[in-house]
Amino acid sequence: MVLGAALCAAGQRADAQTATQVVRFRVQPASQAAVEPVKTPLSMRDAKSTEAETRYAIGSTAPNRKLLASLDHALPGGVSLSVVLTPPTGATTSGSLVLDTIATDLLTSIPVSSETGLPVRYTLSTDAAPARLSAEEREVTVTYTVVEQP
Repeated sequence: MVLGAALCAAGQRADAQTATQVVRFRVQPASQAAVEPVKTPLSMRDAKSTEAETRYAIGSTAPNRKLLASLDHALPGGVSLSVVLTPPTGATTSGSLVLDTIATDLLTSIPVSSETGLPVRYTLSTDAAPARLSAEEREVTVTYTVVEQP
């Protein structure tokens, strides 16, 4: 009898209730860059410069972006760090640029895109004899920032 009542109840349709709501939203443009670590420290003995390569990825959901780079602190006198990036398709590169604590444009006219595995080449140079520089290991952080191009 209980089974019969359950079957009858299941066969009856309950009154449905529906509600609607308007949700307003906006997708903000997003851009990001990522750089793989440099695996081997740059080191000079007799040479005036040395190079290291790594890779980077960049993605943007909005057109007309640029990529800036800056150092977290100045390098010792007579030492410079340059970088050159292979641009994503459709972007323009500034070529090899010496990095500083003031942000420098590396890439411009970055379109809506997403690319990975793009080459980065760092060059550490000195105009002083390496023997005159301290042999202690140092670090500098390079910050990459994607911004809207004016």
